[in-house]
Amino acid sequence: MNRSELKQRAKEGLKKYYWMALLVSVIASMFGVNHNGTSFNVSIPASGAGSSQSSGGDINLAATVMILVVCLIAFLVVWILALAIQSFLSNVVEVGLCSYFIESQSTGTDAGFAKIFYGFSCGNYMNVVKVMFMQKIFIFLWSLLLIIPGIIKAYEYAMVPYIVAEDPNIGYKEALERSKDMMNGHKFELWVLQLSFIGWMLLGVLACCIGTIFVLPYQNATYAEYYMELKKRYME
Repeated sequence: MNRSELKQRAKEGLKKYYWMALLVSVIASMFGVNHNGTSFNVSIPASGAGSSQSSGGDINLAATVMILVVCLIAFLVVWILALAIQSFLSNVVEVGLCSYFIESQSTGTDAGFAKIFYGFSCGNYMNVVKVMFMQKIFIFLWSLLLIIPGIIKAYEYAMVPYIVAEDPNIGYKEALERSKDMMNGHKFELWVLQLSFIGWMLLGVLACCIGTIFVLPYQNATYAEYYMELKKRYME
């Protein structure tokens, strides 16, 4: 696809609703959404472990085991909480973010701030949670086979949030398969599109890092345009 044309369409649309798009993008970021066109952001929090030593220099085995058990429990609790927040909140907001930009770019007008919470009010919240969870878990499991397979799957399933945004009742298998079909032959293309924003991000970093948030609407609008172009070719 022509990256310049996609970006130009994104900029033309943003002229009519940029400030609301900025607010929506920032709010989504506050909910932990790191949307960059792909979904390779499944992470597991790290936790350290300590040891206890007696005054004579001998390691107290019982205390060490206790500390390790406490650290393991703390790690599991933090991991479960992080997973729950991502599954039931962040992933759903990501779908709402995609829905907002699809509608805004399609109509050329602001879709409304409430659209960012579309995933919660679409009538099938649990299905949205399920599909997005399965997308993330598949990417994570593939990443266990060394990092490269996980990255490839992240690009294959990159369109899942947009697909769910347009059809919150879709099954996860169909959503993953449709995204895979749509991205067939386009994974490298999307990666290059992401790289094309590096210059803007560097300028944002130079502006005390605050400038990066002003690039978010431009990125999100461009990725929405990319999805709509992919969808049109897929339907044809």
